[in-house]
Amino acid sequence: MTRIALLPALAALACAAAPDPAGAVLGFGPGHDLGRGWTVRSTSPGAAETEVRIAGDSGGTVRALIAPSRPGRRTFDRTASLDVWYEVAPGDPPADGLVAAMSALSDAIRAADDGTMAARLAAAAGTLVDPLVMPLVAPLGKGDEVAPGWILHGAAVAGSPPVPAVRLRPSASDPAASGPTADLLLLPVHGPRPTGGCLATSRNYCLLPAGEGAALPGATDALATAARHVVAGDPEAHREPGSLRAAFRAGLAALFVVLVGLTIAVLAGFARATPPPWWGAAGLAALTALGAALRWTLSPWAFTHEFFHVADAIDGLLHNDVLGPYGETVPALVRAARALSGGDEGVIFATTALLAALTVPAVALLDLAVARRWDRALLAGAFVCLLPLHLRFSASESYHVPAVLFGPWAAALLVAWLDSRRPAALLGATVALALAVQCRPEAFLLAPILLLLVAATRPRRDLAALVSPPALGAAALLGALLSVRIASFGESAGSRAIGDLGGLRLADFALLDPAVTPWTTLAVVAAGTGWGAWRARGSTAWAAVSAAALTLLSLHFFRNEVYVQRSQALAVPFAAMLAAGAAPLATDLLRGRAARTAALAAVAALLAAGTVTHAGYVEAVAIAHREFEVVRDAAPSLPDGPGRPLVAATSGLARLPLEVVRRHGRLFDPVDLAIAAAEGTIPALPAGAVYWRGMACYLSDQAAVPGPSVPAACARLEATYNLRPISVAALPGPVEPGLRVEGDPAGPFEVGFFEIVGRSGGGPAAGGSE
Repeated sequence: MTRIALLPALAALACAAAPDPAGAVLGFGPGHDLGRGWTVRSTSPGAAETEVRIAGDSGGTVRALIAPSRPGRRTFDRTASLDVWYEVAPGDPPADGLVAAMSALSDAIRAADDGTMAARLAAAAGTLVDPLVMPLVAPLGKGDEVAPGWILHGAAVAGSPPVPAVRLRPSASDPAASGPTADLLLLPVHGPRPTGGCLATSRNYCLLPAGEGAALPGATDALATAARHVVAGDPEAHREPGSLRAAFRAGLAALFVVLVGLTIAVLAGFARATPPPWWGAAGLAALTALGAALRWTLSPWAFTHEFFHVADAIDGLLHNDVLGPYGETVPALVRAARALSGGDEGVIFATTALLAALTVPAVALLDLAVARRWDRALLAGAFVCLLPLHLRFSASESYHVPAVLFGPWAAALLVAWLDSRRPAALLGATVALALAVQCRPEAFLLAPILLLLVAATRPRRDLAALVSPPALGAAALLGALLSVRIASFGESAGSRAIGDLGGLRLADFALLDPAVTPWTTLAVVAAGTGWGAWRARGSTAWAAVSAAALTLLSLHFFRNEVYVQRSQALAVPFAAMLAAGAAPLATDLLRGRAARTAALAAVAALLAAGTVTHAGYVEAVAIAHREFEVVRDAAPSLPDGPGRPLVAATSGLARLPLEVVRRHGRLFDPVDLAIAAAEGTIPALPAGAVYWRGMACYLSDQAAVPGPSVPAACARLEATYNLRPISVAALPGPVEPGLRVEGDPAGPFEVGFFEIVGRSGGGPAAGGSE
């Protein structure tokens, strides 16, 4: 009992994390130019927040407070700086110039953060600057031709603050020789930029020529072509490079294949030694097939992430994204599946649906390995198979779904190794745990959870096995497999906890929320937990503490509804093991096979009833996915590029998923409405330019303090130009909770593509910025 009593304390320690003091990370000294006619007058770092006084060129000062992010705080902005999310709040009552001053400070923080993170990554990567620092040119390798007559010569980090830079060389020259070069700088879109505009923009960067090389004959045109080729070019621009990152992802996909092979070998060995009952094997096969069928039909094949992540998900999963806090397992498997199938964005949903279906047998076999009862194992599998929470996200783009699979997979193989000492089981457990940790930051907690499994459920002699030479070798292999993961996690903004556990509500616990989890399902969990507390205390305590630890850890990061639900899917395998206790409760108290079978059927019926009553919750599609479907369906009907401007929010989290347009061969010059909004301008556009009115034109992040917004830029552009609809649809509301809408939140929202045919009042379309 002593070791069981230690579980809550160990879990609490695993959840604890504290952000760095705010004053230690900003580095804005007196006289620091914020780029909009404002300078830092003084700073006063404190234990909980940093006070910054900002002076304007015309006199007067305003005061700002910068503190670690907390839910519910009224702020002007939130920004990531050196791994920790910070919020910038006005320290004085609203006054003249406050909005401009706060906006300048926020931009300066973003610019400093981008530069500092680039420098830290460059220093850590050494000669691997190309694959690790260059999110835009990563699809290109050194020596690749990026524009007619020009090749990529190298990449670096330069400037103050340091920013990524690319160097091109005429392809007729020897790449190793000295000679003329042309430089391309990648500056943060939110930071100060030289006049003259950008050659092209992406989610994060403005691309522009720099240095004397930019004046070389043809260099500027080549840079513009290269920029468009990388940012919005044809799909050939996104081939995987021969780099460490591509090899790493290929290795992760290979590890998955190895894991499947090792697992089959382990299961075959156990089946030969102790043949399973026919009804157990048949039941597990039937549950697996049912789980796959439900995830192929009932689970929405949709983007069910938070609204502002559709374009992020497509870029990160299908193309080159920097090693980040989410890990690389999901991108690796999705890209491997796409390479085999040649599919489009649908491969994202198909891959996660398949992995979610495999979770059914993984959880069942984990419960069988721990409790050694087939009736329990089948009920645990049925719980995962039919649970609305798991079904809701099974075919989405959520990184949590594979983590839900690999965690119990690793635990089952670890128990199999303790029972058999088969090297294949230990190696499989190591690989599965490495893949799990490469899925989500929260999955780091799975390692101590597996150790607690041994402490809570196994004989004392198995504790010694954890320090045996095979186990130590497996630990060394795990460390090697996770070395890149740990390094990238430590270098990733937002990778630490940014919230606290105060003010929790019932709705914050997805498995206890009646809107998410049916009362019939909760009744099964309660009955199973009661039996386990009576007859299987060690495994029940371990499952309960593991579920609680993963739930609290997720709540320690964020508290929005969609994140709460998909992140707490990590606790589903442990909730299934608690519910599995309802099987022996029913069968042990009844006599006769018929009565026991009827009791198990009744328990399964309760789980199935919950799936039926919550089918609406499972199948609901967010407005973000409906907008994505409009883009996907309209892309083939758009006019051809290249060179044709496409005006849309192409930076920021609510940007247009340009990949969907690119896939149909429509090559445009993106014109970013988010930048136009920040600068208070309307871009000069020729007749024939295309305008995308998306949900970004209705949503506002500026509810607390007035300021420039994309909706305002959309309204000004639509008042300036005459538009001809190309493909338009009305999305029914309301929007998801937490989204701020400029207008009626109930909708409908008209989104679609329009062609610019002239200026309002009959003038020519093209003109100067206003």
